[in-house]
Amino acid sequence: MIMSVFRNVPRCCLMALCFVQAASAFNLAFNNVGRTTTTRTFRLQQQQQQRRRTSFGDVVAVPSPHVIDSSNMPYSSSTSIPSTAVPSSTSTSTSDNTKNNLLEPEDAWIANLDYSGFAKEVSVLGKELRSNTGNDDVDHLYKLVQWRNIAAFVGLSTIWMNPNPITIIALSTWTYSSWSMIAHHTCHGGYNRVDAGRYKSRGFALGLTNRIVDWLDWMQPEAWNVEHNRLHHYSLNEGKDPDLVQRNLEDLREANIPVALKYMKVFFLSTVWKWFYYAPNTYKELRINEILKGQEGNNNGNNNKQQIEKLPENFDREQAATIVALLDPSNKDLRKVVKPHKFFLEVLGPMFIARYVAIPSLLYLIPGGFGGPTIATHALLNLLAAELLTNVHAFVTIVTNHGKKRKRKRLRRI
Repeated sequence: MIMSVFRNVPRCCLMALCFVQAASAFNLAFNNVGRTTTTRTFRLQQQQQQRRRTSFGDVVAVPSPHVIDSSNMPYSSSTSIPSTAVPSSTSTSTSDNTKNNLLEPEDAWIANLDYSGFAKEVSVLGKELRSNTGNDDVDHLYKLVQWRNIAAFVGLSTIWMNPNPITIIALSTWTYSSWSMIAHHTCHGGYNRVDAGRYKSRGFALGLTNRIVDWLDWMQPEAWNVEHNRLHHYSLNEGKDPDLVQRNLEDLREANIPVALKYMKVFFLSTVWKWFYYAPNTYKELRINEILKGQEGNNNGNNNKQQIEKLPENFDREQAATIVALLDPSNKDLRKVVKPHKFFLEVLGPMFIARYVAIPSLLYLIPGGFGGPTIATHALLNLLAAELLTNVHAFVTIVTNHGKKRKRKRLRRI
């Protein structure tokens, strides 16, 4: 009975708090570390072309002086090696420098991997896991939901107190678990094959009302589904991956400043990254998807006499959208695709109003002498501290797991 109450408390609180949308404008004097340049884009394209040429056997994939014994490697095979990984017969005509640039000696095992066998075993494993999905998974989900709601209850019921670790950690855990443990798995369709109520990818957190009830965060769920579920996972660590950390932070990495200062900037970014970078960048990918779908519909004769929106001719799709980039008048192409006023209103607005306006305002207006500016200020400070903590928590556990120095880690991480 108690757990059932906890399950519904934060939902009721949020529905009572959130009835309107409004705009919020954040401006921060921080270097736009996510902006890529035309030169870098050209260089990435050249590297991708070189990798494509490699896959067709124009150059060898493994330097012959460094072929290693693969008998102890997983999935190694002498009969089922894809042609894209087999050294070309023209290997003697390829320079050693070119070979070493393609695969380093410690990565030679990649060429001897039985990709077909590996793919089959992964497929079998996937079918096995799907067949084992059942009530235990639903019970686990609701256990997570209940613990999340307990954190929300503790945080909201003590939010009026002086800023304290219990309240701050509870509020932070409420936000973090709503995304990383519940929304992430649900939006990926992890519970589509079981009876998990509203926790289905089709409908979960979609639309303003469902967003408030299911998953209220800085990112718009529709935008996150496009950016993360489609683009990130289907182009992992490739040029089309919008979460390519090593590219998005290249400006910072190559900046001519002390290393200590770079670490300071990264730490500062970790405290604001969700609303500063992730929310606008996911929304940018949603807008690109909407524009391209509109053009496709027009090509199929479904324009309905409406003006078809198009991507600007020189628009750099790899440019990371940040708050600074959106507020920079010189980024005309980006601002045409991602209209700042709509972004602040539709993406950041619900979270800003619900957490940082409605909650302190309600506490301020409580009658009978309990409310007032003191407890409203306490609530705001607790919320701000929890915001910083949940951003750092998410950055440490999520962002750092997406950066890779070498391409071999893609395969190893599977």
